[in-house]
Amino acid sequence: MPKAAASGAAASAAPAPSSDLTSDLTSARVAVMTTPACPYCRRAKEALTQGGWAYVEVDVAGDERLRQAVRDVTGKRTVPQIFVGGRGVGGCDDLFAAIADGSFQRLLEQAQEQQGSQQAAAVPETLLEAIAEARQRAAEGHDGAAAAGSASSSGAAASPHSPSAAPQRLKELAARMAAVPVQGGVLRLPRKIGSHTLQVFSAQQLAQWLAAAGEPDPHATAAQLLSFNIITPAAAGRAEADRLAARLAAAVLTASSGVQGAEELPLALTCEAPEPESGEALNVQFWWQGPARPANEVATGLRELILRLYDKHLSADGRAVSYGALRADPLFRDFVAATAELQKVDLGPLSREELMAFAINLYNALIVHALVALRLTRMSTAQRATFYSRTAKYDIGGLDYTADDLEQGVLRGNRAGASNLWNLLGLHGLAGGFWKPDNPRLAKVVRPMDPRIHFALVCGARSCPPIRLYSAANLDEGLAAAAEAFLGGEVEVDVARREVRLSKIFKWYAVDFGANKAERLAYVASLLQQPARGQLEGLLAAAAAGGPQIRVSYKEYDWSLNGTD
Repeated sequence: MPKAAASGAAASAAPAPSSDLTSDLTSARVAVMTTPACPYCRRAKEALTQGGWAYVEVDVAGDERLRQAVRDVTGKRTVPQIFVGGRGVGGCDDLFAAIADGSFQRLLEQAQEQQGSQQAAAVPETLLEAIAEARQRAAEGHDGAAAAGSASSSGAAASPHSPSAAPQRLKELAARMAAVPVQGGVLRLPRKIGSHTLQVFSAQQLAQWLAAAGEPDPHATAAQLLSFNIITPAAAGRAEADRLAARLAAAVLTASSGVQGAEELPLALTCEAPEPESGEALNVQFWWQGPARPANEVATGLRELILRLYDKHLSADGRAVSYGALRADPLFRDFVAATAELQKVDLGPLSREELMAFAINLYNALIVHALVALRLTRMSTAQRATFYSRTAKYDIGGLDYTADDLEQGVLRGNRAGASNLWNLLGLHGLAGGFWKPDNPRLAKVVRPMDPRIHFALVCGARSCPPIRLYSAANLDEGLAAAAEAFLGGEVEVDVARREVRLSKIFKWYAVDFGANKAERLAYVASLLQQPARGQLEGLLAAAAAGGPQIRVSYKEYDWSLNGTD
């Protein structure tokens, strides 16, 4: 849903009511088209704030038709897009350049002179109409956010079995249970369960505590606590957890006689679950009870939570994220608990497009989760060598998937990674698959692979795609925007030197973009905007006609992280 936010010299004010959006855009002189968790949008807004220039912010993430309208006006798929007095300034870099050379200020002066006329609106009339229509669709409850898989201001829907979805009565009961015993909490004692030490209480203790707390039916309350994953079987593995949960369900808990049939059944509070140890999946802090929602619904919810957290803790200049503040945020604890649902998702029903959306959303959520949980604000070469292949890992449907598994195995259709010896030697045909033929994860991979997935797993150097939550419905639009955002800052065409400078992604994953240099450059050209597209196509045509060949060089890849702790 579009939203307006007025900004002054000191700081952005709270969003104005949506009903005021059209009038704000009509009277304002500056407008910024944005999407949540976009560092370049944040940077542009901060520049306007520091300059003392009021602006109206329009979030385009949740409405496909509005995004198309912005593209029709600007010719760009990326954000931010800044307008002054109905004229387009461009993206973040364009804004900084316009401020530096004074052209932005001159546009403002012209807009001020026109104030009161229709032309003085911050955005062109066609875009003003599109924003009003998007607002109307949002008010009527069909703004396209659900269909497009875009973030909404209300936040991600929680699983009906997550602790955050529990009735308030159970949440309050859980808080009382978690208190230290001398303050009324249930008595817990440390016990070694597998490789972890858990704070354990028995079903007998639970029944007695619930009875003392005034619960008339301890068995029913215990079942609810288990169903909402507030309590969990104290087990080392999934099979044992399921067995203990079945015993608890079959037991008879009463206020008078305690427990019959499962007296010593060990339980723990999920809020006290220890962090996974090195080598363990990040989402097995407890064993999820109850069924899981459809896989894409789970992944979309997790990605949306991460985007909300990222946006909340992104610095004013868009250059850094406070991992420490993010980790301490109660919403991050909700996110971590929600990842446990992945243990039970079923990838089987997913179509190719749904599987792509699932893996992209989950990969991007997993990377942030791992960096924040493991307090990684920088990585050595040795840490980086194992981060993607071992450290960043989720249990998905009972199988472990690392970040590399999601990228090389699922999204690239089981192609060997960039570190494979044959790939390093340029002999890609000998590299083989990423997984061995008997790997059960081969049952669900993306084929044919779409090379644009590489751009959806990183952010561009100058702008961001407006879609950060992928679905089968918005996949092609999202990948096209991701490619535009990435290539806009990572491809340089030097016609005079007949040279093309590319990101090293095109070297590491050369086989994904074409069988030879000419095919790869032709693919790159098809994704570029003018004038770079025409320049590269011209060089390719000349080379094909027998002229000088194109020289390709690769930029150093920036491995630096943007987190602070």
